[in-house]
Amino acid sequence: MKTIFTIFGFCLFHMAIGQQFTAFDLNSKGAAYFGEFTEIGQKAYFSCATVGDTNSGIWVTDGTPAGTHVLSKVQAGGNLFFYELTALNNHLIFKAERTYADMVNGIELWHSDGTTAGTNILKDIWPGSGSSVPEQLYLFNGEVFFRATDSLNGTELWKTDGTANGTILVKNIAPGAAGSFVDNFTALGNQLFFSAYEPTTGNELWVTDGTPGGTHLFLDINATGNQSAGPRNFYVYQGKLYFTAESAGTGAELWVSDGTVQGTTFLKDINPGPDGSGIREFYGFNGKVYFNAQDDTHGEELWVTDGTSGGTYQIKDIHTGSASAYPLGYMNFQGHLYFSAYDDSHGNELWYTDGTEAGTQLYLDIIPGSDGSNPASMTTFGDSLYFVALEAIGDNQMFVTAGDPAQTHVISPPGNTAINPLFGLNFTVFNPVLNSLFFSADYDQTGQDMWQYTDASGGVGIEKQIKQQSLFSIWPNPADDIVRISSQLYPVRPISVEVTDLQGKITASESGFSDQMTIDISTLSPGLYMLKLQMGNSTSFHKLVIK
Repeated sequence: MKTIFTIFGFCLFHMAIGQQFTAFDLNSKGAAYFGEFTEIGQKAYFSCATVGDTNSGIWVTDGTPAGTHVLSKVQAGGNLFFYELTALNNHLIFKAERTYADMVNGIELWHSDGTTAGTNILKDIWPGSGSSVPEQLYLFNGEVFFRATDSLNGTELWKTDGTANGTILVKNIAPGAAGSFVDNFTALGNQLFFSAYEPTTGNELWVTDGTPGGTHLFLDINATGNQSAGPRNFYVYQGKLYFTAESAGTGAELWVSDGTVQGTTFLKDINPGPDGSGIREFYGFNGKVYFNAQDDTHGEELWVTDGTSGGTYQIKDIHTGSASAYPLGYMNFQGHLYFSAYDDSHGNELWYTDGTEAGTQLYLDIIPGSDGSNPASMTTFGDSLYFVALEAIGDNQMFVTAGDPAQTHVISPPGNTAINPLFGLNFTVFNPVLNSLFFSADYDQTGQDMWQYTDASGGVGIEKQIKQQSLFSIWPNPADDIVRISSQLYPVRPISVEVTDLQGKITASESGFSDQMTIDISTLSPGLYMLKLQMGNSTSFHKLVIK
């Protein structure tokens, strides 16, 4: 049955034409709640908690119900969802404990080769029942960096190459039992930036190249004794690191760095005085970085920066006056930046901007009036934008738009009559892996479970779509000694690169971040090669000519 809702001149349809929904019954005894997804090769790994059953743990799928099963029943350190699943050299690195409140090893670093027998503890960093609680797992230059705690050094900077012997303390930044509590890992080129505490300087901006000698204080931003700048909200775009930090006389405000001390500058005191402007939600779009910021005059609104003080300004006061619009969930789609925002006339609805005040407009008022549909979880997939929103109060549904407000509609499985199948705001997250969208829903009214959606063309996913839009710049090509790879269309993400000959033999490899990478090919013979790029949830192939 097709139900038609007429809202302010456009039609909102329930549709199931040219699409495929597949239910994955992960728990026949009740609901299944799942969290993070990580794709390695042709499989996706995810965390799942099965209520009333004993199969909570890490699961694996090949994209079919028959090829989906529990891989390991280890627990994520007392948390059923967040193992920090990280891909390294076709292996899975994560934090876990054998059972909740494990008294043998505690919460430690684990790895998996994709088999149950090959899923084991990688290293007992805090030997015995103590827990090192590895966190902030971050892929950088072919290794995973993280923070971990032991009885001797406290919480400090560690890294692993995927082997027990290669899992080592990088540097004891703050000697003693407390440690430096490193945080906010973000790579810019060949440098990994992070925040760390050291007694003489406080919590400040640090950097590492992965060696003890190359790990040092980068800049003491708040240089008043041991007062802390507390750098956070790190974000890299077009060769610059954006972040917030507190300096003498200001709260947390906007800073930028080109990777050098001389090129690290304070951009703007958006909210003058000691309180700070509450900056969050950085997103790179069309050569600039968009973000939320608030001041006493306008509340929390949409801002933008080009990396200069003069080029940092509020785009539009969406919720006029001192009240806040709270823009959230930025997503680049068809040359515009989409987001949710609030005003008194429409409530929280879907907006978009081209970067100008005049071009920042309400896209669609799904629920007319001031109640708002609370759009969230925006994801590009194929040629469309998908998101979760309220079709009516208390009824979250899956929406799709191809860029025309009049053709924006709800999609669901044929015959679906469930009320609120996608639950509350921000609870359902779309996971674009294996050329599909995976998400939580209760369409059959038997409890929450995992569902898969593919479109009529087979479900070309978000990363595949980006590849088709020439996500990567590869130059020079032909090349003779080095080849460079960069991307600026979407937020910077970790990528791994393999150069293979026509027989499939790997002749060179590297890993880093999509904003800038350099591969040494000087030892390779002239000829035609394939460049394999793996970024996030996708793998793409490109021809490379070596002359």
